[in-house]
Amino acid sequence: MGVLHTNKKLIVITSGAYPYGGATTNRHISYLRGLAELGIEIKMYILHPSNDQPEKSKNDQGEYKGIHYQYLNDPTQSIRGTIKRMIHVLRTAQKAKRSVSSEINSKIDTCLLVLITNPFEIRIFLKLAKSKQVDIFHERTEFPYLGVISVIDKWYFSYYLKLIKNFTGIFVITEALKSYFKPYLPPEKIVIIPMTVEPDRFSCEYNPEVYSKYGNYIAYCGSMYTDKDGVPILIEAFDQFAENNKDVNLLLIGDTENTAKFRLIQQKIKNANHSDRIILTGQVDRDQIPGLLCHADVLALARPDNIQAQGGFPTKLGEYLATAKPVAVTAVGEIPEYLTHMQNAFISESESSSDFADVLELIYSDRKAANAIGKEGKKLTFGVFNYKVQASILLKFFFN
Repeated sequence: MGVLHTNKKLIVITSGAYPYGGATTNRHISYLRGLAELGIEIKMYILHPSNDQPEKSKNDQGEYKGIHYQYLNDPTQSIRGTIKRMIHVLRTAQKAKRSVSSEINSKIDTCLLVLITNPFEIRIFLKLAKSKQVDIFHERTEFPYLGVISVIDKWYFSYYLKLIKNFTGIFVITEALKSYFKPYLPPEKIVIIPMTVEPDRFSCEYNPEVYSKYGNYIAYCGSMYTDKDGVPILIEAFDQFAENNKDVNLLLIGDTENTAKFRLIQQKIKNANHSDRIILTGQVDRDQIPGLLCHADVLALARPDNIQAQGGFPTKLGEYLATAKPVAVTAVGEIPEYLTHMQNAFISESESSSDFADVLELIYSDRKAANAIGKEGKKLTFGVFNYKVQASILLKFFFN
């Protein structure tokens, strides 16, 4: 990756499951890994664990891909009750402040990266950065506080936006988000870092056990609790496609343990004519996902055209492309800015299960041509979406 930039430190403040978690975790790990490979010392402080913390992310500290991480609370701990949670949040933030403060050394070029969104917590680290005279950055991958309804949420949202101007800079995942934050920061303080992917995770070596277990399949990987990624539309599309394609299954990869949240998709599967060919894997950890994606005939993402799609960008799309398998995706948000139908992906209209089914038929009508298009998609992961490329951009942004 070129010259190593030693004597530089990035302190990351975040919450969630590390080093194994969902799409957000994978995104953070990818570009932080890239910075670590460039010689940057990475120290991550995790304020609060995920509500569904994976077993592999229950160590209170460790090192992964050059990223040194530490939970400030027991990652198996669950705090119940609104008042108790508020007190817990404030105490944890103060504990984090002390830990971060001790990491800042005038002899090492140091900056902070804040990945949390609670404005009270953010304010603590903004004040710390000011007192220590270090730069502090923030990331957004979707519009802030989507679907705010309550008075408290609206106040949090308003306070959050007031704090944005105090950051040295922020990086976002789309042009739409850059435009959104322009009223709060000068354009030169906002950088676009699109989805990032680690191509070396997807060697795609043949594993007969996967085939024997699932057969030929179309795969989706992601949230199974909402319709933000269009899983209901995908199920409808597969049901139509399955009428004339008897030897292909649909593999849905994602956690399904929360029965209340899973009910929407569960009902959609139950109502499908070919529900017996829709397979649920349940939660799969980071190391197992590449194997499941690599053995799919097609990787599918029927994302609807909603506010989330307009501001965000599906990080899983990079993982799909990295496999060199044909990718079927909807033309929402800024996806068409990077992907072209029949050139490096197969693009469907959004909100149309019939059109998505037609795209699946198109892929299976000429598998050789479809696989060639999949290989063209993979080329994007060696360029614009490569974690090393984006880490180099972040390096200049953080330590200019």
